[in-house]
Amino acid sequence: MEDTGTYACVVVTDETEIYTIVKINVTEGLSYEKSISETVHIGQDLSIDVNKTVPYLSSSESVEMKKKTLVVFDFDHTLVDNNSDMWVIQCTPEQSLPAWLENSYQRGRWTEYMGRVFTYIGEQSIRPDAVREVMQTIPFTDGMIELLKFIYQNKSHIDCIIVSDSNTLFIDWILEAGGMKCAVDIVFSNPASVNQRGYIEVGGFHSHSCERCPVNMCKQKVLTDFRARQADVGVHYHTVCYVGDGSNDFCPIKALNEGDIAMPRKGYSLEKLLAKSRSESNAPKVQIFRHERMAEEQEMSPLEKKVAEQIEYYFGDHNLPRDRFLKEQIQLDDGWVTLETMLKFNRLKNLTSDAAVIVESLRKSKTGLLEISEDQTKIRRSLSKPLPEYTDEYKDALKHKSIYMKGFPLDTTLDEIKDWLADKGHVENIQMRKGPQKTFKGSIFAVLESDEAAKTFVARDDVKQFKGNDMIVLIKDDYFAKKAEERKQGRADAKAKAKSEKEEKQKQAEKEEMKSLDEQRGCVLKFSGELDHVSREDFHQIFAEHAQIKWIDFTRGAKEGTILFRSDAKEALQKAQEAAGGSELKIKDKDVQWEVLEGDVELEVLKKILESQQESLNKRKGGRGGHRGRGRGRGGRRDRGGREQTRFQGKKTKFDSDEEEGDDAEDAEPAAKKRTLESNGKDAGTPATKQAKVENGS
Repeated sequence: MEDTGTYACVVVTDETEIYTIVKINVTEGLSYEKSISETVHIGQDLSIDVNKTVPYLSSSESVEMKKKTLVVFDFDHTLVDNNSDMWVIQCTPEQSLPAWLENSYQRGRWTEYMGRVFTYIGEQSIRPDAVREVMQTIPFTDGMIELLKFIYQNKSHIDCIIVSDSNTLFIDWILEAGGMKCAVDIVFSNPASVNQRGYIEVGGFHSHSCERCPVNMCKQKVLTDFRARQADVGVHYHTVCYVGDGSNDFCPIKALNEGDIAMPRKGYSLEKLLAKSRSESNAPKVQIFRHERMAEEQEMSPLEKKVAEQIEYYFGDHNLPRDRFLKEQIQLDDGWVTLETMLKFNRLKNLTSDAAVIVESLRKSKTGLLEISEDQTKIRRSLSKPLPEYTDEYKDALKHKSIYMKGFPLDTTLDEIKDWLADKGHVENIQMRKGPQKTFKGSIFAVLESDEAAKTFVARDDVKQFKGNDMIVLIKDDYFAKKAEERKQGRADAKAKAKSEKEEKQKQAEKEEMKSLDEQRGCVLKFSGELDHVSREDFHQIFAEHAQIKWIDFTRGAKEGTILFRSDAKEALQKAQEAAGGSELKIKDKDVQWEVLEGDVELEVLKKILESQQESLNKRKGGRGGHRGRGRGRGGRRDRGGREQTRFQGKKTKFDSDEEEGDDAEDAEPAAKKRTLESNGKDAGTPATKQAKVENGS
């Protein structure tokens, strides 16, 4: 039929084998193929206005058409339960696209991108029949086959069109596979065909000036133009029902009237846009009903539940603020993160490596936390659910709705804890506490939905044991208070223990010192007289041949002092007197009174000597450093004989008879003496005139 005119056709129905003669009036030139699904009875005329691209009945039936309902379907994720442009990728050898091709997409130019995809598929020697076979496996959304059958059975009351940003080739193949071509009156989509090389080609549907829609199609313009053409031939619809899912379906819904119906798919971007627009003055006035009997109304599988929970944890209030990598990613593309990037996260990767599973899991999730991009390659946190401000009020609220649990076996996994807590309240976050070696400590912090929920949780009887282990369950704030008290008590206990150990050491030191004093009884010789020009070297000269001096306690210019011998003092004195001819023992011709001390007097003198030794030791120890002792070996020791000396620990030794001076003295490390005197009394050090005021040494 190429010319305008009247034609007679014979229509054969295979089922009834009845020949029906139909008179077809073609009002304008026909330059395309069009299938007609209307039932025409004998004697009736069917007029086709080819340029209007829509069949309509002659004036005898136009009155009935005015009472019809128009049902408008989107295709991807509405009639079929996936994105047909993504489904076709399954026919490629690797079932994926190369990165250079994926990265070539520009926002708003999806059809141009798909043209490059089809060229790539053709270059892989994949024939159209193979593509068709793959495309006809795409599943219809649950309930849609039944709905299309209902529409077909009520064609006298319902017109049905598809307005889709997919392409005519895919839609035709898929409707044919489902046996549903008869239910759809006309398809408005991007024209696609197979070229001479056997490659699929696709072009834009039309040009338009709408800034909201992709450059190749404005669905509002498609719908408005269609209704206008229908009105021109006397066809009006008392109700328009628009069924869709994506953001590009929002534009046509804005053109609907108050009595019309919008049916967004639950959990998709169209539903969110309609909900957000309710507060705006120019919001669509249509009635809104979410899809029923859709796949997302089904129960989530255990895997889908875990996948959704894991991804929602990544983008949740507790993880996202401290996840540096994810925060960097959301800054790159208006909050969007590619599924390819998400599949690099270890816990998610261990659950699934299939991006389709992620998409399906998030669609079925009822939290509404995440959005899925139109091309199903990216996700982001919903703009209607921004992160809370990390204020003092928020931190305080978070603290009061958090709990602490301890008692888990150290090999317990996060999944085991999550499964155990699943029926015990809504848990927003679980933090497994780990030690320095990154191993589980057997305790967790968990965040519940409110402080009341946390109190209720702590009071539950079924959280007091886990796998036979008794559990400690506290509000997190109470746990910190308890730990602070334990630390305070621990510090007090440690201080008391240190004090006790110190006192014990002191007692032990005193015991050792007393033992040392007992061993030195009878070794103290007291002297007195006019000793103005006498030095300790003079005492060494007198006793050098008779006994070894251990210590001399004598201040230059004093009139008395004491000598501590390593052996019996009385015997040393006698030997010195005998050596002097049996007369009184003098020093520098000065008369000196000698007395071997005994009893308590001797004990007090010994204690005083030991105190002086310790003071001298500490003073020398504190003064060490600099370059002293260079060239004389380690420590600059002048004489290794010092190793025979009695070594004293710490500060001044205290005895039971001494007055208490406090509890804060610390034990000091032993230090080498500056100078050592051998048994012959000869001093290897500096002369006496350069000695300290108190001349004591051995």
